[in-house]
Amino acid sequence: MMAKYNIVIAYPGAVCCDLLKNYAFTRVLVEGANQISEIMSLAAIVKGCKKLYLMGDPYLPRMAI
Repeated sequence: MMAKYNIVIAYPGAVCCDLLKNYAFTRVLVEGANQISEIMSLAAIVKGCKKLYLMGDPYLPRMAI
């Protein structure tokens, strides 16, 4: 059923779940990039990403990890 959709909205860690593990993401948009760790972002980026879009509010502090 997922194969007929062009857009998947998911938490970065969710792209490793069984439902999405065989999918490549050619475009990855990370909304709130200043609030997520680099490691969490890599979960989607390493799955065939050709274009990466990072969005975040520069006035918010980075999330403490």
